[in-house]
Amino acid sequence: MAATTITPPKSGEPKPAKPKTLKSPLRRRVKRYGKRLTRWVSAYLSRQGLVPDTPFVDTAHFPFLKDFEARFEAATRRASENLEKLSGH
Repeated sequence: MAATTITPPKSGEPKPAKPKTLKSPLRRRVKRYGKRLTRWVSAYLSRQGLVPDTPFVDTAHFPFLKDFEARFEAATRRASENLEKLSGH
């Protein structure tokens, strides 16, 4: 199958007219109710979560992070040493 290239219209050229099927009442209803359904599903799912959907989440929601934070310095040090060995310095 040959690849087709789509060239953008040159400046000053009018855009092609939209097909009539894009203006049908059914399409408008599908889009309207689809948007409503998407918003409802999003709100529903955000209410079901155990963790809030705020921009910043408190680490108290993740108990496994205490162990991770306790070993973070050692892991960072080991990673730096390994990177130095790989780079040959």
